[in-house]
Amino acid sequence: MRRSNDRVRVAAQLTDAHSGTHLWSEVYDRDFGEVLALQDQIASGIARALQLAVGADIREIRHVQNPEAYTFYLRGRSAIDRGDAGVSEAKTYLEQSLGLDPTFVRATEALALAYVDEIAGRITSAHVGWPAAVDAAQRALRLDRNSAMAHAVLGLEGVTYAYDWQRASSELDATLVLKPRDPYALFVAAWLAFDLGRQAEAIRLQDASLALDPLNPDSHQNGAYIRYLSGDLNGAERGFRRSIEISPTFEANHRMIGEILLQRHRPEAALEEMEAEPEANRDLGLALAYFALGRRNDSDRALARIEHDVARNGELNVALVYAYRGDLDRAFQWLDRAVVSRDLNLGHRLKYDPIFDSLRGDPRYTKLLHSMNLSN
Repeated sequence: MRRSNDRVRVAAQLTDAHSGTHLWSEVYDRDFGEVLALQDQIASGIARALQLAVGADIREIRHVQNPEAYTFYLRGRSAIDRGDAGVSEAKTYLEQSLGLDPTFVRATEALALAYVDEIAGRITSAHVGWPAAVDAAQRALRLDRNSAMAHAVLGLEGVTYAYDWQRASSELDATLVLKPRDPYALFVAAWLAFDLGRQAEAIRLQDASLALDPLNPDSHQNGAYIRYLSGDLNGAERGFRRSIEISPTFEANHRMIGEILLQRHRPEAALEEMEAEPEANRDLGLALAYFALGRRNDSDRALARIEHDVARNGELNVALVYAYRGDLDRAFQWLDRAVVSRDLNLGHRLKYDPIFDSLRGDPRYTKLLHSMNLSN
């Protein structure tokens, strides 16, 4: 792709990677303001060459009002793809995009997603991040009432922050009526469906997200999480390993494979996986694996490091270690703190993570669910 002032030229070529056969090519020369229509034209050309039928986005592709706003939007989405390391940069780019074009729906949706990513990465607290994410999502809906991403974000806020399960279910239904084809919207909707107990739907939505974006390590990881929490350890392990193949340094994959190996009573192999985790995210897995191997002092030291930096590690992960070690009193103390901090992963891990199985017959578990407006 080459750009000169307000013109863009794209040379697109489709080649069979196995045989090297040239299948299709085309050169496009358009005003940069027509770049969205250009993307559709290229996609349609490739689809015809492959003799595929593809569904169109239900939203009308409008003319780009400000080419520079679109450039900042693309930079923001690219930064979001880098995970926690890129989310602050993403917000800067998206805010610059909206400063140039406040009516740009896609940039507004992406900004809402960036705030959610900040919460997930513990870059900001839920109490700060969620009001900002909701504001961006509501702005997106004012600009486009058919924004599936906005409905999905509002639903996720309902299950992880407001604990308003009825509203969250309505937002998920609104998302699905719109039949989203944005992989990010499907990604968020999958977690929303799982939190609401709609497990089969969650897997379907996550698989649809992967079909649109098959090289996204985050989507492979989250599909694996859903399968792990649903009891499909084999499917979960395949997903985590696929995420590693795509991005070897992507956090939490080795730890989750280690947790699967602990469920299979293979602590030595689990420790190898925990040690392969990037150093900044290693202590949680080490605390679990060391305890399983009878190395109590090593487990204690790893747990102490997690508690010392609880703002980054999260109260839920501290509770997870105490539950695995059989210290239910401290596990419940930390889970109560996780409710207060509105840990993004609390709902689904509390209800479905096998490490918390030992808590579920305790009256304090029922009380904890009630504090989240849930029942057994």
